Amino acid sequence: MSRNDNKTKLEALSGLPDNALSISQTSQHKIIDTTTDNDREVVVLSAHDLSDIACDIEGVVTVLNDIGHLLALVHYAKIPPHTVVTMSRLTNDSVNTWINLLNARLEKTNQTLALTRYGKEVPR
Repeated sequence: MSRNDNKTKLEALSGLPDNALSISQTSQHKIIDTTTDNDREVVVLSAHDLSDIACDIEGVVTVLNDIGHLLALVHYAKIPPHTVVTMSRLTNDSVNTWINLLNARLEKTNQTLALTRYGKEVPR
């Protein structure tokens, strides 16, 4: 696959203009740069870390969607009261789990951002 093939695929996926994307290859790293001319600071993170962040966001979206469906079922009285209690308990456990996971992700992200002008002090 040529550099132009990579560029075309990434542009199609991201909608970025040609001047906002560059791809380079070193002996150890493939670097995909989506910065623009007005970006003054750049943080490089691995595709693995970016994938983890995307998976976390997708997980939260799924849980919020499920909670929305559950609340609609409760609102329209589509499930019996004893099931509402059980589903509420499971929903609470799920929300608490995601809160803990996202707080850990946020802390790690804020530690990186603290090194930039976009950072804020990370509470100790």
